[in-house]
Amino acid sequence: MRLMKPSFPPIAALAVAVVLLALSFGCTSLGSNPKGNQSGQGAAPGSNLSISIPRASVPYTAHYVVQENGKQSEKTIWRLGNNLKLAMGDSSVMVELYFLGDKAYSCSTQAEGAACYDVTGKLSGFDLSSLVPSPGPDAVPDEIATIGSTRGQCYLEPLGVVGMMKRCFTDRGVLAYEERNQTQSQTYVEYLTDLAYSASESDFALPATPQQPPE
Repeated sequence: MRLMKPSFPPIAALAVAVVLLALSFGCTSLGSNPKGNQSGQGAAPGSNLSISIPRASVPYTAHYVVQENGKQSEKTIWRLGNNLKLAMGDSSVMVELYFLGDKAYSCSTQAEGAACYDVTGKLSGFDLSSLVPSPGPDAVPDEIATIGSTRGQCYLEPLGVVGMMKRCFTDRGVLAYEERNQTQSQTYVEYLTDLAYSASESDFALPATPQQPPE
């Protein structure tokens, strides 16, 4: 997989769009913005805006295949403590997002080098918890699934008015399978292809010093 090679505005817009789409489609409504950042503007230098990601119960590196409405892409998640790294895309576009403590960054690698931008302000105030899936309050236990050499638990959850979502988790709580059927024309399947219960600090090292995004 190769990283996207545009200038900052396209990569930042795409990166933030990926996160907001993941939050809004079948998982968590964005709803109100408690910190009042409705404009979506980047954080100004010296800003105290922040984000919050649930702490990982175990470190892990998980690789997924995502099939959505006939299109296929790949996704990798790294977790360690309060840090999360997300790489998602296909053969032509790859978005990398870093959630490090209370800050968020978008990075891209070009032929002349890497560039990173602080996108905390664009995501500050939104509920990012559904980037780390877990059974919701309406989840009903379904089948016991064999995941590698272990056994995991699947759940069914209502999705919208008529839709349904099925998610399966490993015995240590990592998402292994997700299927959403919101309508007949909107389908989404995500499944685990490789999992290691390990991640290192070096996985979360930004490839470049972060800059503030342009206005």
